[in-house]
Order: sequence, then structure tokens, then C-alpha cells
Amino acid sequence: MKRITSLSIAALLSCAACTKHPGDALEPATAEATLVFAQPLAGAVYQRGDSVRIAATAIAPATIHGYDVEIHAVGDTTRLFYTHVHDHNDTLLVRQAWADTLSTARNLEVQVTLVLDHEGTQLKRSVAFRSE
Repeated sequence: MKRITSLSIAALLSCAACTKHPGDALEPATAEATLVFAQPLAGAVYQRGDSVRIAATAIAPATIHGYDVEIHAVGDTTRLFYTHVHDHNDTLLVRQAWADTLSTARNLEVQVTLVLDHEGTQLKRSVAFRSE
């Protein structure tokens, strides 16, 4: 009887040790997710009227819940282009295009934000380019 009681207590303690508690640090999903740009190339230069193609591959160990793409001037949060794509897969291909209609030269940045889970975990990556 003592042995059964001891085993039961040991089993309960091991279950409690594995249970998530308030304040426990979550393992970051971003450490395992990757987002690699194919286009635009860093430092690429585009002219007014050019089509800036945005191509990237996102891979995660679990389902990605979509992504945002935005283009803004470096050091400025004003969006020149924005789109949200709600898609579910562990591998997503980001494929967007933006027509450069700017009349002044600017250093720009395209930023892709992956939504990795329903808790709001995100992975952000960006690449800089120039509009002349």
C-alpha cells in the first residue's frame, strides 16, 4: 500500500512540474521560425514606375497564421504600401508587388511580419532599398 501511495504522489508531482504556471516564460517560437527574402535585394535601386517585387519564404515548426507586408521610408512609420494575408501553413511564400510612384528619392524598407500563433508572437524581418 505504501508503494502505491508513493508512486501516486510521485506521478502527481511530475505532472505538476510539467504544467504551465502563471508567470512561466514561454519558449520563443521566433527562435525556430525563419523568414528569408529573395526580393528585393538589399540596396537595390528602383526608378519611378518600376514594380518592386516582394518575395520571401517563411518556414516555422508549427502553423504560421498569416503575415503583413509594408513599405515605408527608413526612419518613418508612414506606410506607402500595406497588405495583410491570412493564411495557415508551416511554410508560406510571400509574393506581393508595389508600383513605385514616388516623385522624390528616398531610402525605403520593406518589412514582413509573420504571425506565429494566437498569442501574438511575431517574427519581423526587413530589407532596405532605394527609390530614385
